[in-house]
Amino acid sequence: MTDQADPARVQCRDSVRIAAPAEAVWAVVGDLASLVPGGGMVERIELDGEGAGAIRTFHLSGGARVVERIESHEPALRCYSYRILDFGPLPFADYVGAAEVIADGRDGCLLSWSADATPAGVDAATLRTIVAANLDGALQAVAAHFRPAA
Repeated sequence: MTDQADPARVQCRDSVRIAAPAEAVWAVVGDLASLVPGGGMVERIELDGEGAGAIRTFHLSGGARVVERIESHEPALRCYSYRILDFGPLPFADYVGAAEVIADGRDGCLLSWSADATPAGVDAATLRTIVAANLDGALQAVAAHFRPAA
């Protein structure tokens, strides 16, 4: 259970507008085995199961791994949420994240990502910096995937 009154708890939310149809962006973001949101930090992903309840293992460079359980996966709403079960080298505890793709006009969408975590081994300000950078990295990686080649 999450205690929202915990002053050490970190909540971050960020979004980016992408000049691509929501369905195309969801095809990448909603694919739980897609490497695109990892922005090159993830070497490979193992996915055990489909949709809600699936277990997703990220293999990071240097041999580290992070394991998540998909809490919800709603293709019709273009959103999903996940909980980290094994944090590997990350300084998190009780981490829950979510991604959502919202149509914004005929040829655009808004990709939003959020995370809520408690620090483990770092202070809340440091964790906020780490989480915000992770969210921004995922958003920018997906946005770059849809940018026309120069």
